[in-house]
Amino acid sequence: MLRDKKPRPLLLIALLCAVGFIVFMVFPEPLAAEISMEPQWCRSFNTSTVDQTTQQALPQSSSQTKAPADLAEAEANNTPIGFRAGSRYGYFTSEGYFPVLATVQGGVAVADKAFVSWGSAPSSPRILQQPDSTSIAELPLGSVPFFSGESLFAVSADALSLQHYNQAGIRLWSYELSSHVSAFARGRTLTALGMLDGSIDVVDQAGQQQLRFYPGGSRLEVLLGLAISEEGDYIASLSGLDPQRLVVLGRGEGGYRVVSHRYLETAFRTPSSVAILPGAPYVVYRDAGGVGVSALDGSFTGLLPADVETFDLYPAHHHGVYYLVVHAGAKSELLSFRPPARLLGRSSLPDNTEFVRIIGDTMYIACPDGMAQIRIGEL
Repeated sequence: MLRDKKPRPLLLIALLCAVGFIVFMVFPEPLAAEISMEPQWCRSFNTSTVDQTTQQALPQSSSQTKAPADLAEAEANNTPIGFRAGSRYGYFTSEGYFPVLATVQGGVAVADKAFVSWGSAPSSPRILQQPDSTSIAELPLGSVPFFSGESLFAVSADALSLQHYNQAGIRLWSYELSSHVSAFARGRTLTALGMLDGSIDVVDQAGQQQLRFYPGGSRLEVLLGLAISEEGDYIASLSGLDPQRLVVLGRGEGGYRVVSHRYLETAFRTPSSVAILPGAPYVVYRDAGGVGVSALDGSFTGLLPADVETFDLYPAHHHGVYYLVVHAGAKSELLSFRPPARLLGRSSLPDNTEFVRIIGDTMYIACPDGMAQIRIGEL
């Protein structure tokens, strides 16, 4: 009669250790299905303060305090952050105070260090102002100002030229446009313009054209999305109809050349998001079924599934992790991923989210009724 075999503890322990080591090596991070969202504060837009600055003073500058070098320092110093959410705009601090809260009368463009507002009448002046509403300069009538980061641009009233201004409102250059601008991207020293005629113009710090390129390859030529790396080494575009293409240009000793391209199974007819990951050799773009991911050299393609029309990209506090805020109609969602296309987590945002800013692992969101600060984590 055979005796029952009892498990050997040492063998079981060794087996479990081996399995644990394999799991650790193959899956070094938890495969989180959701992102944790921890609200820190929530503030309602008080209608009694609309169109007025509140009684809270902005932080005073000091000769011994340097201007914030980036958004993380701005938050640490509690420097007000500019926002626009639907009909509301102004400035808020990381502690949840609104030094400025106002209602859009005609148009407004807001950055952290300045804003431009104008009325609904065509003759309404475009006034460049500091966050405390001190006037800096007046821009040309009828122009359409906008910020890219802290850089101020304006399309002329006749849409035939693009102007670039410094923080004092002094025009640095004016560039004659060959067509209407349909896509825009800004690097550290270069500005890339995508046109309705399907061309890409690259302009330097002096307003001089450094490149005019036609991606081609489609029956209908139009630029729908554009991105440029911080140093201008790569330019990525989503262009054309029938078929639509993703084209990546790389800069070498002889100038720019096509380093990769692929045909897409899409037929978007509206502006579509494209972004080059800072610190990683990948481009993300609006694709069928979600956010497409492609290596700049075309050696990898992948997909982050989501319902998306537009998106915004943010580096996370963790090295090598990125956040995507995707929008589709009134719906918005936060995705966390590690390149090339490993989805770490996702979480839905409130319907009708109109403003999102992520600094490290802190997210600020605004809906029609108010604003909240949320800490992002993993379950």
